[in-house]
Amino acid sequence: MHEAILGTQIPLPIHNATTTNVSIYWQPGTGNTILYENHNGSGILLLSSYADIAVYTALEQDRSGNHTGTSQTVQVLNNMWDANGLVDNAFKNGKEGEAGVYQTFKDALYLLILLETSQAMPANLEQKILDMQGPDGGFNTGYYPNETYAGRFENAETTSIVMLALEALLPPESWYESYWYLFLIPIVSVTVLLFLVPSLRPFRSRPKTSLPPMNSGNPTAIKGDRHESNPGLRPEKDEDYA
Repeated sequence: MHEAILGTQIPLPIHNATTTNVSIYWQPGTGNTILYENHNGSGILLLSSYADIAVYTALEQDRSGNHTGTSQTVQVLNNMWDANGLVDNAFKNGKEGEAGVYQTFKDALYLLILLETSQAMPANLEQKILDMQGPDGGFNTGYYPNETYAGRFENAETTSIVMLALEALLPPESWYESYWYLFLIPIVSVTVLLFLVPSLRPFRSRPKTSLPPMNSGNPTAIKGDRHESNPGLRPEKDEDYA
């Protein structure tokens, strides 16, 4: 059922759970019993009896576009709220450790569906949840009508659901807050170019000395600093080349 929180489809109505002991699939010696729960039983869990069932039902109704059904289910939750917590069948008739105890994760689920459907939430709902945070950051599973959680424990399920609900309280981020790193691309590109351009400047080549054109019929012989060519073209005075 928890997948409804993440927007994954779940079948409605929600059926009773079938529990299977899967401890044998883990290494022996841990001393723990590991149970797998699958809601595929023959009976149906009434949303009017359990607050968490009502929230998961409302989330699925909202996901599928059944907004009328969502509003009706949220109203069931509103009727369960007694200004201290959600009073459902588990609170009134639950087994030892559940009866008379408000469940923190149900408060968080209630907050989540109210935020998802943009409905007003009780003034003290958020604070009730925050008061259940332990000194190490985790959230206690439940609390008594006197608002203490003596003898209660923290667990991962409660803490994770609470964190998802509290995160939904935050205002949506602007696109530039989500993709701030994209601004680094032009900055890095310009920096790289400024570094590479000087090193890529072409080297100056030494100018080549060009020889005078040679007559193919009368090649010119270069001797020292005198040019000897066809005698018929010799200058009148050798001094001109001195």
